Amino acid sequence: MPTIKVILNPVSGRGAGQRTAEVVRHSLTEAKATFEIVETTEQRSAVAQAAQAVREGWDIIAAVGGDGSANEVLNGIIEASLGTPAWEAGEPAAGALGFVPIGTGNDFAWCLGVPIGDVAAACRVLAAGKTRVVDVGRVEDELGNVRYFCNNFGAGFDAATTVESYKLRYLRGSLVFLVAVLKTIFLYYKAPLVTVRYNGQEKELPLLMASVANGRRTGGMFMIAPQAVQDDGLLDLSLARQVSRLGIFRLLPHFIRGTHATQPMVTVGRTAHIVVASEQDLPVHVDGEIMRTDAHRLEVSALPRRLRVVC
Repeated sequence: MPTIKVILNPVSGRGAGQRTAEVVRHSLTEAKATFEIVETTEQRSAVAQAAQAVREGWDIIAAVGGDGSANEVLNGIIEASLGTPAWEAGEPAAGALGFVPIGTGNDFAWCLGVPIGDVAAACRVLAAGKTRVVDVGRVEDELGNVRYFCNNFGAGFDAATTVESYKLRYLRGSLVFLVAVLKTIFLYYKAPLVTVRYNGQEKELPLLMASVANGRRTGGMFMIAPQAVQDDGLLDLSLARQVSRLGIFRLLPHFIRGTHATQPMVTVGRTAHIVVASEQDLPVHVDGEIMRTDAHRLEVSALPRRLRVVC
């Protein structure tokens, strides 16, 4: 049976994390798992906690929280693996990423079939320790800052929506993202001129949104990449050109259903490498966590089969 380091975000899910700690403890004890629970103390503290857990030799490092918590744990796992002989040889990072999804979106956990809204069932999945190897996305900005993501990178409208979602403290679940989208439509609809390079081609366009996905869903409800495969070595790309506010409203149902590829203002594709550049400030998120609000050049790459995940 695997050893499990549990990293719990007490404020995740609008405070659900704090209420979840005892359920996690009881469920893993009942499953006779070897585990230890630590709580995050501030934003990004889970990165250092996860890196330390990898160095201590824990088999699974589990994020109790949402997509942002999982992203921090992912970055800690990779941080501890960088420069090791195994990583340099192209092997997956040491330590598997586990999920107890109690956040707002829980999109990558959903893609992996981890139970959503059932902490005890998610803990049983952890204790069973079944893993698969998946791809990871890597983002580097013009300042040399690097972040990794397991589910989704976005620049433009969806990142601006993420900024607005942070302000909605009293809403829950997908309603957070829906209200944030509606607010953003009226605050952010003038698209910056952006140059996008991928698969040997270059496009210059007024960009409403660029989404680069490893997982199928984002925002708890938007099927941004319905055909995405997590271990094919490629990232699924969606580019939306600027449209009117009414045009955004018309696009929303297509992004929810995953039929946006049928729309003439949307370009989709698959790529292992993409560069997004603009002279204007770009808001950018990774796995629903804001990386920058003023980025100018983002280079995104797929790292094939570099992460083990509990599923």
